[in-house]
Amino acid sequence: MRSSAARLYSLLFFFSGATALVYELLWVRLLYQAFGATVESVTTVVAAYMAGLGLGAWWLGRRADRHPRPAALYGWLEIAVGIFGVVSPAALWPRPSRSAAWQA
Repeated sequence: MRSSAARLYSLLFFFSGATALVYELLWVRLLYQAFGATVESVTTVVAAYMAGLGLGAWWLGRRADRHPRPAALYGWLEIAVGIFGVVSPAALWPRPSRSAAWQA
């Protein structure tokens, strides 16, 4: 029988993967708005997503193997990704121009 910690980790991994797919879908939607529904926009998102996975595994893979608590490291990385996910749309949020404010 599996321990409750293993079930919790499995659930967290599931939600992490689901969140990553939601991010990928949002990136595709944003590129649709910028460039239209083209094969190039979807290819760009998939290539960037896969490059990020590969670079992250290459860059942090060996460090994670030597870390004394790899699950804690993974948790901190997930928290950092979550913070980036909240902060980055706020940085890109369209702001009203000064000329539009003066016209109102």
